[in-house]
Amino acid sequence: MQIEIAIKRMQVFKFGGSILKDAGSIKKLGELLKSYEQEDLAIVVSAMGKTTNALEGVLDSYLSSDGLATEKFAAVKAYHQTVAADLFAEDDAIWVDLSDLLVEVEWILEDDVHDERPYLYDQIVCLGELLSSCIVAAYLNAEGLPVKWHDARGLLITDDQFTQAAVDLAASARRVADARAEREWLLTQGFIGGTIDNNSTTLGREGSDYSAALLTYFLDADALTLWKDVDGIYTGDPKLADPVERLEQLSYDEALAIIDAGAKVIHRKALHLLKEQKIPLRVRPFADWGDEGSLIG
Repeated sequence: MQIEIAIKRMQVFKFGGSILKDAGSIKKLGELLKSYEQEDLAIVVSAMGKTTNALEGVLDSYLSSDGLATEKFAAVKAYHQTVAADLFAEDDAIWVDLSDLLVEVEWILEDDVHDERPYLYDQIVCLGELLSSCIVAAYLNAEGLPVKWHDARGLLITDDQFTQAAVDLAASARRVADARAEREWLLTQGFIGGTIDNNSTTLGREGSDYSAALLTYFLDADALTLWKDVDGIYTGDPKLADPVERLEQLSYDEALAIIDAGAKVIHRKALHLLKEQKIPLRVRPFADWGDEGSLIG
């Protein structure tokens, strides 16, 4: 008698900030991932809500010396502490982890401006992804899920073109391979990377999709799923065009044409990478896990 052995192949899930904006959404994320508990996953997390915009405001105030940078940063800090307070006890280790991340920016704001905007942008704005992923990873661990948090600044190695950093594919592939563990889900941040000199970098606005595509490529994963606040890809913007039709399946080139027409489906560089490697991409609604959304590829 021949016995068939099922081989688990990895999937990469990316969760955007528009769906991870409060404690309730993080709890819902935990429920979703429990249904994949027997799967091999890697997870990419964006900054929560409008945190990136808020941190850009902190940077602008810091550079202009308008006296509001500390106040604006306090609001970012309070937002994340409120989310954490709804999820963790006062003596949980998460508070030390969050403090260690926050102090990276607090030290910058305490000093006079000595560096150019692109460099400072990456050192300050990267905090959003670090805070959100730290909270998500801690919550998933508390729920018994096999997650290990990894700092993307040590995984995606880039040059020093701050705000538009280019990824060193060979060096990053080695780092990701070393980070992968057989019995743990790798959880990291989108949008950010790091130089060999340990400076934070960002990959350009909406770069989280590209981070997820890179991780999918490095891990030789079967597929990438983007969990979003929409239920798929449409022939036009449902808010502007009428009538529009949801596309159940489309090719890479069809998706690229939609992007060129102005639709914010996925980062163009991400889609090119997936097309090159023939890796399927699915866009699915976080609000309805049973909906398969749209498939590209």
